[in-house]
Amino acid sequence: METPKTNLAVIFTIALAAMIMTASAASLLPAQRKIPSSGNVKTLGITVYADEACTQSLTFIDWGFVEPGSSHKRDIWINNTGNTQVKLV
Repeated sequence: METPKTNLAVIFTIALAAMIMTASAASLLPAQRKIPSSGNVKTLGITVYADEACTQSLTFIDWGFVEPGSSHKRDIWINNTGNTQVKLV
């Protein structure tokens, strides 16, 4: 028959091993991840701007760091420079 001290040592060893494995797995997860956000529109005849006066052409949006579960909003202005009616969805 095992003594209570032996049972406690086994439980402690199992708990310690579980904590070490959890810490090892967590260290493999990336702390940051870049989300690409780009595209080229050539056939529609539209231009995207960063300001309401449509003077600063916008070719890239820097979203910064977005934490899981959060969101970031950026306002952009789009000008139809073609001669075809376009609906962006």
